[in-house]
Amino acid sequence: MWIRAIVSDGVFTEYRGRVMRWAVGVMAAPRADYEGLDQCLTSVENAGWCPTVYAEPGVPQSIGERCPTIFRPNTCIHHPDLRPGPTGRFGNVQNWVQTAADLLESDEEAEAYLTIEDDAVVSAGAKAFIEKLMWPNAKCGAISLYAANISSCRKSPPQMFLHRRNGIMGTLFMIWRPECLRQIVWGGGVKDMMSRLTVPPESAKAVDTWLGNELNRLGWDLWTVTPSLVHHWHGYRDWE
Repeated sequence: MWIRAIVSDGVFTEYRGRVMRWAVGVMAAPRADYEGLDQCLTSVENAGWCPTVYAEPGVPQSIGERCPTIFRPNTCIHHPDLRPGPTGRFGNVQNWVQTAADLLESDEEAEAYLTIEDDAVVSAGAKAFIEKLMWPNAKCGAISLYAANISSCRKSPPQMFLHRRNGIMGTLFMIWRPECLRQIVWGGGVKDMMSRLTVPPESAKAVDTWLGNELNRLGWDLWTVTPSLVHHWHGYRDWE
C-alpha cells in the first residue's frame, strides 16, 4: 500500500508501507514505584512492539514475569569498554550502550532497533505510522518519536523533520538504522567516551548529548516526529 506523508519541507512524499522486523529494548532503573514502567510497557505492547527489558540492579524480579528481561549485570554480549559499578549497576550511559549491544547481538537481522527509556509512554498508532515513513533519507541514522515541548516543534498534522540542533531533545524513544547503531556501539566512540569520564562510570548521565555528538561525528542525520508521539511520564506528586 502506498501512503502520502508530510516530511521536513512540508512536501507530500510517497512511501510504501510494510511490516518491518524490529528488536526492542526498554532500559529500566530502580525507582520508588514502577507505575511508569508499567505504563511504558503497556503502551509499547499496545502499539505492536514486543519489548525486552534490560533492568538495572534493584528493579524487581517480578518484571521478568511480564516480558523477557535481562537483569544487569547480565548481558547478551560483553562490551569490553564498559565498567559496571560494585553493585553491578551500569548507570544511564553504560546501560544504554550495553542495551544497544545486546539488541544487535540478539537479532542481527532486525531492520530497525528501538531503545526506550522506562518513563516513555508511546501512542498506540506509532508503530504503524513510522513504518510507513522509514527511512526518510539515505543519511538518516536515527528517528526520535519524542519531541520536547518547544515552539519550534509544535507542528500539526504529525510530520517528520530533519533535526538541526547539536544535541538530542531526549532519548526516550529512539529508532536506529542498523549500520548506524553498530558504528556507535562498536566504532570506537564508546572507548573514547569512557576514557574522558570525570565521574564514576555508573554515575555518567547525559546520554542524549553523547549520542547527538556521535551522530554528528559519524555523519548520520537525526529526524524527529512532531507533534511528539511519546509522552514523558511523571507520577503524581504532593507539592508543598
